[in-house]
Amino acid sequence: YANMHETYYSYKENSICYDCRVFYVQQGNGSLFVNGQNYDIKQGTFVFLPPNSQYRFFFTSPNDVKIYVLNFDLVDDFCHVTKSLGTAQESTYDPTKSPKYPLPAELSAPIIQKNDIYAHTHMTACVELFLQNTAYYKHLSSAYLKLALIELLQEQHSEDTAYRLVQ
Repeated sequence: YANMHETYYSYKENSICYDCRVFYVQQGNGSLFVNGQNYDIKQGTFVFLPPNSQYRFFFTSPNDVKIYVLNFDLVDDFCHVTKSLGTAQESTYDPTKSPKYPLPAELSAPIIQKNDIYAHTHMTACVELFLQNTAYYKHLSSAYLKLALIELLQEQHSEDTAYRLVQ
């Protein structure tokens, strides 16, 4: 699933994702509560959530929001699933619906990256291709998503002092 949401409704309880999630805030300010942690979010914030993450967005102006939303799995074992697994609220969450596969260590915890200049281009291309539904759209949108994730991980490593010393 890939789409641009131009409003965002806050729920009374946390949402729980069955699969991996990526959010890219193109417009809007607020906060994001993830697994007990609170983060400030604003334009240019890139968020990766692994399966079973509990989260809730709060935007200061929910009708003045543009946020890319992508749901995906990291393996091809679920390519037969033709629609999004969706998002559950805490009260409706069914852990048996969540795909079971090992995650790479780098993607086993939430990642929140502010001012991610590369993500905007990749997220725009990914969503546009997904919505066009033309030949090979899934493969192309997957490639853009992978580029965004790789650049996110590279950005995180570049902030690591040991990594910078090795570089």
